[in-house]
Amino acid sequence: ETIAEMILPGTYIDVRAEGLIGVGGISTGNLGVVGTANRGPLNEATRITSFGEFERVFGGLDQRSEASYAIQQFYLNGGSVAWVVRVAANNADSAKLPLNGGSTGALTLTVEAASPGAWGERLRVAVDHRTRNPITHFNLAVREVEIVSGREQVVNSESFRNLSMDQNDPRYAPGVVNDASSLILLVDGSLGELPVSTGTDVIGDPQPGNFQALTGG
Repeated sequence: ETIAEMILPGTYIDVRAEGLIGVGGISTGNLGVVGTANRGPLNEATRITSFGEFERVFGGLDQRSEASYAIQQFYLNGGSVAWVVRVAANNADSAKLPLNGGSTGALTLTVEAASPGAWGERLRVAVDHRTRNPITHFNLAVREVEIVSGREQVVNSESFRNLSMDQNDPRYAPGVVNDASSLILLVDGSLGELPVSTGTDVIGDPQPGNFQALTGG
């Protein structure tokens, strides 16, 4: 119908197929959550595809975190992808352990928990010089523990062999550990010395007394 034909009172229908726009379906299997968590990256969206992955990255259920229970329920009800943003107080800090050099006693290396939070105080670190060259290289053992029936139980561990404090060495400790570890970060104290040994074979034959705790998380 033309405009001239539509001047009389009545109802007119104008169908223009080329103007139709389809609306696609929207997945209900995705979730976005912003909240506190036991551990994990801060202030950045992390893609999680299972509650097991949430446990590994963010520490699982935490009584102080409503978000952790929401994510658990999301996966119990068939959810697929969650984008998690962990937030914390402005003064949130990472647990640390300073390691001193053998000859000077000055700070040569600082071990930090990989993310802020009290969880880092469950980390334990040990050092030995049982390497191909004990003058220039050292081994590092890392444990995450939980207290079960009053005793420490190891729930996660990492080990790094033949580390160096020489920035030009391919086994430069901060470079190797920071790229590979999910538990700790190393900060070079610029002394260039190996950290003091805490045991004779902390990877092959670790003893409880070899390990030092991180504090201040």
